[in-house]
Parts: sequence; C-alpha cells; structure tokens
Amino acid sequence: MSQDPAIEQYLARVRAHLVSATAAEEEEVIRDVSERIEELIAKTDHRTESALEQLGPAEKVAHQYRDALLISKASRSNSPVRLLHASLKNGIPGVLAFLVGLAGYWFGGFVFVFGMLALFWSAVHYTPTAHAAIGSSMLQTIWTIIAGGTVLVLTTFLLRTLLRGSKRSQPRL
Repeated sequence: MSQDPAIEQYLARVRAHLVSATAAEEEEVIRDVSERIEELIAKTDHRTESALEQLGPAEKVAHQYRDALLISKASRSNSPVRLLHASLKNGIPGVLAFLVGLAGYWFGGFVFVFGMLALFWSAVHYTPTAHAAIGSSMLQTIWTIIAGGTVLVLTTFLLRTLLRGSKRSQPRL
C-alpha cells in the first residue's frame, strides 16, 4: 500500500517507542498497526486523520504492544523476575497474581535456602559418635528442600498459566 506522510510519521513514532522489541517483533507490530489503519481508513470514508485519531497516540499504541510482547514472552519464561514484571502489566488480576507470586517465591525460596543450609550444617558438623538419629533429621532436611523447590516450581507454573490466559497478551486497537 502506498502510504501518505501522516501514516509514515505515525508508524515511525510507534517504531521509536518499541524499545525492547526485536526486529522481527517490531516488523510484526508495524504490520499489525498498518493493517488496522487500513481497516479504519476504509470505515472512515478514506480519511487518514480520522483513522489515526481513532487509534490514539502512537506512544499509547506502542505501549500496548510492548506490554503484550512482555506478557507473551513471560508466559513462556521460567524467570521469576520476568514473570512478576509481566504480571504487574496485566491490570488488577495481574497485581493480585504478582502478590501471590511474590509470596510463593518468597516462601518457597525461604524454605529451600534454609533446607540447604540445614543440609550443609549437618554435613559440616557430622560426628560418627553422635547419639542422635541422623537419618531422620537428614530425611526431614531433604523433604524440606523438596518442598521449597516444589513451591517455587508451582509458583512459576501458576504465573505462566495466568499470563497465558491474559486478555492483555493482544493489544486492543
């Protein structure tokens, strides 16, 4: 499609605000926005200005796409930081997911780290003449580590699932 200067400027402003997008993602966003502009021009009696007004400021459009890209990437990630960051971009349900995720990561991490410290402590302070039942405390320590790791994995799974079901993974133009 041969585009007029107003559309080219609009798309350039959208592109300029897609700072964290890869080149392929950037091209996909520009293609989506271009198609949406074409649809709106067809509906508004071929008036470019009306179509661009209906879309809204280029900065806002780019912001919606950046959030959608972040949510999409995070839904396939195992990084707690990325998952929590994307959750915050997901509106009120996302803030609730963020709080649950933060609590899950904190609790699971706490249990896991202290289980590992207990294991290390037991190994360093082991004496063959001790009268305590070493096997039972070692088993408890191992179960503590497993429980902490399980909470971490389940928290990651929960956040990924919530982000996959997000309505904000696709921008509303």
